[in-house]
Amino acid sequence: MRVLVHFLLRTFHLIPPLLWWAVAGVVVGALNLLFQLELWPHTPGVEPVALMLIVGCLPLGQWGVVITLERIRQTVRHTFWWMCWSLAWLLSILIFAGMVAVCLFSFAIILS
Repeated sequence: MRVLVHFLLRTFHLIPPLLWWAVAGVVVGALNLLFQLELWPHTPGVEPVALMLIVGCLPLGQWGVVITLERIRQTVRHTFWWMCWSLAWLLSILIFAGMVAVCLFSFAIILS
């Protein structure tokens, strides 16, 4: 347990600000959708804007995960764990590419 806490504390400062901003954008967009009638009762156009905020922040968050995994991968010294983090890094890049394609498709649907 002590090793896990030490790893998490060491990893926490490796998270880039981009990831925190993306999480904040998703939370703000979700709260705007959740409390749409209370916050924006006379603004019917807020739903597409909140959806675009959420959909736009998802690839940014994934890119923040890619950066975080790269930073973790650079700090790991053992070969087995380096390979595991490298595999996670590579998979996160592939997920990022898929998310960009899905987000572009979603933007086209939201704007139409």
